[in-house]
Amino acid sequence: MLSDDEKELLEGVEDDKAPEGWSNTTKTVAAVLLSVVMATYIYLFPTLYDAILGWTQSEVVINKTVSGENATIVFSDQVLNNLYDIYGEFPDEETALCMNGSENRGTYRITSFTQPRIYSQSYGHVNHAPCPNTTLVVFHTQPQRQCLPSGTDRETLRTVQQRNDDSIMLIMCAPNRFTVVTDPDGAI
Repeated sequence: MLSDDEKELLEGVEDDKAPEGWSNTTKTVAAVLLSVVMATYIYLFPTLYDAILGWTQSEVVINKTVSGENATIVFSDQVLNNLYDIYGEFPDEETALCMNGSENRGTYRITSFTQPRIYSQSYGHVNHAPCPNTTLVVFHTQPQRQCLPSGTDRETLRTVQQRNDDSIMLIMCAPNRFTVVTDPDGAI
């Protein structure tokens, strides 16, 4: 109980009101937004991260040439034009080629290619017959600007290099964007 003096001191002082909370609508909107952010992070971030990393690691063709860290590929006019056509023919699925020409000190001059027998192809995979042992560049497309080599790509290159250690891999991930892979165990 309060004394008369205490009551007099507190006279005119109002009780603090409890702070107003968020409305149910505000809480619901916040929960939905947080859920969307979390779902985006969980499901899209790895793909988005790979796309951005691949984009920074890939190169554009300049003067019919694409350069990687340890190799330079020079295309004949006909081969380069055919690559653009092939990429346009298969915009939603991978396809593969076996490229031939000559190699001198890390410069690959590509003058022709053959298409191996393709058993199946999809957005994320192409299953094909092996390229001949004389193949210099194992080529495949990857749709939707996914420029990084997959584990399967690296294993394919490892197998090809056991037959021909001069072989490398080239991934076409956009109409004028390529990733050169020379070491199946190396970083991109």
